[in-house]
Amino acid sequence: VRGGISFPTGNENNFMGVGEFKFEGLAVASKYYSSPIGMIGPHFNTGLVFVNNKSELNLFTYVAGFDLAPIPVFAFSLDLLGRHELDDKDNSGKDIVDLAPGLKWAPFPNTLVQAAVQLPLNKNEGLRPDAVWTLGLGGNF
Repeated sequence: VRGGISFPTGNENNFMGVGEFKFEGLAVASKYYSSPIGMIGPHFNTGLVFVNNKSELNLFTYVAGFDLAPIPVFAFSLDLLGRHELDDKDNSGKDIVDLAPGLKWAPFPNTLVQAAVQLPLNKNEGLRPDAVWTLGLGGNF
């Protein structure tokens, strides 16, 4: 279980926050399995986002996907990302669904380099780019 709370900070007229209290609650599940082609890690997250006094911003969200690591230092990832606006008054994009393939590489112990691209599956729903590229570097100590 994962949750988050955002407080009404910023100025929504300057695109700095929504100016409202926001609560997010998610259920998260994942598991790794050994297979003949490597380690497989399916995962699934789903939950709700509620924005006080802004029902048009309330969402149902989900992520479903898996990681496939054919060798311990390298993995492929594939995720289906989605959100459903619970009250889409302005028809700006009630259902957004994207596919996100990616790569993960651990060049050193406790270090991870990630790259992915997010591609819209229903491009005509809402105003969205053709692709969103991400690159990340992480580590622990």
